Amino acid sequence: CELHTFECRYNSRGESVTLQVGARKEINAEKPKSHDVALVLTRAFDHLKKLKSIRLEIRSPYIKTALRKVVKTYPDVMFETRGPITLYNEPRCLFHFRKELQLYSENLSDFKAKQHVDFCLKYASKTLRKDIDIYEKTMQNVGVLPGLEFLVLWMAFRPGDLIYHRQKDGKEIIVRLVSMKGELRARDDMTVDGCWHIRGERFDYAYRDGKIQQYDGYRPLTELDWYPLEYHKDRHQITQKILARGKVYLSLAGIHYRYYDGAARIYRKEANFTDDWRSRSIRHRIMIDSGEYYENISPRTLNRANISKKFDHAAVENSTLPEEDILISDVEIPGFCLATKQWGFFDVAKIQNINLSTTAFDSLVLDPAKKSIISSLVKEQVGQMSDFDDIVKGKGKGLIFMLHGEPGTGKTLTAESIADYTQRPLYTIGCGDLGTKSHNVERVLNESLALATKWKALVLVDEADVFMERRGNNELERNELVSVLLRILEYFEGIMFLTTNRIGTIDPAFKSRIHLSLSYPTLGTDARRKIWKGFVSKGSPSQSPLWLDSAFLANVAKESVNGRQIRNIVRMAYAQAANAGREIEPTDVTMGLVAHKDFEIEFSEAKDQKESSENRIIEGSPTTSVLTNLIGGGGYNLIAVWALVLILLALELEKIVGKANSSVSG
Repeated sequence: CELHTFECRYNSRGESVTLQVGARKEINAEKPKSHDVALVLTRAFDHLKKLKSIRLEIRSPYIKTALRKVVKTYPDVMFETRGPITLYNEPRCLFHFRKELQLYSENLSDFKAKQHVDFCLKYASKTLRKDIDIYEKTMQNVGVLPGLEFLVLWMAFRPGDLIYHRQKDGKEIIVRLVSMKGELRARDDMTVDGCWHIRGERFDYAYRDGKIQQYDGYRPLTELDWYPLEYHKDRHQITQKILARGKVYLSLAGIHYRYYDGAARIYRKEANFTDDWRSRSIRHRIMIDSGEYYENISPRTLNRANISKKFDHAAVENSTLPEEDILISDVEIPGFCLATKQWGFFDVAKIQNINLSTTAFDSLVLDPAKKSIISSLVKEQVGQMSDFDDIVKGKGKGLIFMLHGEPGTGKTLTAESIADYTQRPLYTIGCGDLGTKSHNVERVLNESLALATKWKALVLVDEADVFMERRGNNELERNELVSVLLRILEYFEGIMFLTTNRIGTIDPAFKSRIHLSLSYPTLGTDARRKIWKGFVSKGSPSQSPLWLDSAFLANVAKESVNGRQIRNIVRMAYAQAANAGREIEPTDVTMGLVAHKDFEIEFSEAKDQKESSENRIIEGSPTTSVLTNLIGGGGYNLIAVWALVLILLALELEKIVGKANSSVSG
C-alpha cells in the first residue's frame, strides 16, 4: 500500500495547479514506485504560498471497512460512500480511535488488511507526532493534572464523549459532544455539545453551543468552562445527581400540572423572542406543555442534530434507556405560569408535585345547599364532558356559573376550591388580561380558553361585569364586547365561573347562557366566626391555638370585615409572629385588626374630603349660576348652552391650576 502526496499551488499566471510531490510505501522509508495507492494526501496553498487546507483521501477498501466498523460516525466525515473516505486537516478521527483501530488490526486474520490498517495508523502517528508528544507529556504524566495547550485541545474532546459544564447560574449539566469546531491552527474559540430536548411527547437531540475561550500555554482541563466528564474529581456524585434530574425531565413529556418554587426565565410579550428573557422568582402553580410552547408560542425550529436516535414518550415508559441518554437531558423545560399568565423556562430541579387542598371546598363558608348544587353539577360535567350537544354541533356543551355578591364573600374562593376538589388547574382571566378593544378581547379569550380546554382546566373570569354590562343604543364598542362574550360562552365546552359585584348591570342576553347563578350575601357574624377560625388554624404549625376559643372568635367576629380582609389580617399577624421568632398570639391578630380599622377610617375621611371639595367648587363657581339662569329662563338654545358650558369649565380649570401652582411656588 502507498501514500501519494500532492500539492495544489498557484502558478505565475494565477492558475491553480496540482502536482504529485511524493509516493511512499512505508511511512518511514524512501518511496519505491507502485500503483497500490491506499492514501492520497493533497495540500492546498493560497496565493501567498501559505498552507490553506489538507485533504486525505482514504482509498484502501481495507481501511474504509475498518473505519466503518470501528468509528462508524464522525463529524464532517462520510463513511458510507462508494468513493474515497475524505478527512480534512488533522486526521482527528484516526487519533481519537487509534486504540480501537489498533485492537481491530490485531484481531485481523487477513495479512493485507492488517497491513493497510497499520499503514494508516503510522501515517496518523507521524503527521501528529508533535501534538502527540505534547499530549503524552500533559495528559498522561502522573505528576501533572491532565491538561493541554489551546491549539491541541481537540485531542481531549472526542465526539460522542460526555462533557461537563457549570452554567453561570450554578446549574450543572452534562451534554454529549457532537463536534468541536475551529479552523486549522486558528486562534479561535472552540464550540461544543448537544443534548436532548422535549417537544411535546417527542424527544429530539438538539445542538446547544458552548464556547471555550482561547488561552495561552498549558491549562488543566478542569479549569475550562467545558471539559470531559471523566476528568471531574466527583464524577460519580455528579453523575448520580444529574441522572436523578434527567429522569424527572423525561417524565415531564406531555402535559403536567405542577408547582414551582424558584427562579425561572420568563418571556416578556412586548418584544421579540431573541433576547427578551428575564429571571423572575416564581412560587405558583404551572402547566408543563412543551408541545404547545414549540408549536404555537415559539414555533422556531430547534437546532436539531441529524441523528437518527430519537424517541417518543412511549419509548421512555416502555423501555430502559441507557444512562448516557438520561444524563444529557436538558436542565430546563418550557411551561406556563397560571398566576402571571406568562410562558417561560423552568428549572427541572425546582418543579414539585402539587399539594391539592381536597378539603378546601368542604371548609368553604357557604350555604350547604349551594355547595351541594355546585359540586353535583361539576362532577356531572367532568364525567360527561362530551356527551351532550345542542342542536348545533359544538354548542351548549359547557357549564357556566355566575357568582355575584360583595367583595370578599367567597366567590373567587369557590372557584379555587372546586378546582382543587376536582384536581384540575384553574385558569383565571382578569380585565387586565383582555383589554377593552373587542377584537383583542376575542383573540385573548379564544387563546386562553383553547389552552384551558387542552389542559382540562376550570376557568374563572373575574369581575366579568366589565364585559357583560347591559348594551345601549350609542355604545358600539361596549355592544361589541358583550356580543363577543356571548358568542364565546355559547361554544365553550368546559367549566367556567363568572364573578361580579354588580349583578344589576348584566345584559339580559346572558341569562340563557348561565346554567346557575349564585348569590353571595354579606357575611354575617356566624360566617365571619368560621372564616376567622379557618384562616388562623390553617396557618398554625399544629392544630388550632389554645387561645382561639369561642370568646376570642366572638370578639373578632363582631367587626364588619369580609373574607378577603380577614385573610389579609391573619397573614399580617403571622408575618409579625414570624419576624419575632415565635408562634402567633392573640395580640398579633388584634393589632392587625386595629391597623385595618385605622386604614378604613383614613380612607373614608379622605374620600369625604374629596367629595366635599368637589361640591364646593361646583356650587361656588360662576358656571352654576349662569347655567341656572339660562335653563330657568326657558327658550334657550341647547347648542349655545353646551358651548358655554365647555368654555366656563375650561376657565374654572385654569383658575384651579393657577391656584395650585401659586401654592407650590409659595
